Amino acid sequence: MEFRCIKVRLHPGRRARAVEWMRSFGERYSEAVEAMNNNGLRHEVVFLGSDADGDYLLMMQASDDFAATTRAFLNSTLPIDREALAVLDDIGERGQELPVLVQLHANE
Repeated sequence: MEFRCIKVRLHPGRRARAVEWMRSFGERYSEAVEAMNNNGLRHEVVFLGSDADGDYLLMMQASDDFAATTRAFLNSTLPIDREALAVLDDIGERGQELPVLVQLHANE
């Protein structure tokens, strides 16, 4: 399994919209999980942060193959994926993938 962290710098004034969108997944849980399964995304956690340059999202993701996951997401016809692309474009800049410094796995 591969892991990545994507930082999305939010446009000024778009924090509330970003929070609203992310919280909507609680009400759309089944739909979101279906999309994740469709796209090959195994795990996602999104954090909200702020620094001197403004607000940002940190999107922590896990997949067996991010190239395939990204292709599936970008080509998806599922409404939640189409909305996600539009919302991400509206609320922030293009995401920046942060380098992995360490990856640890405990024995299961």
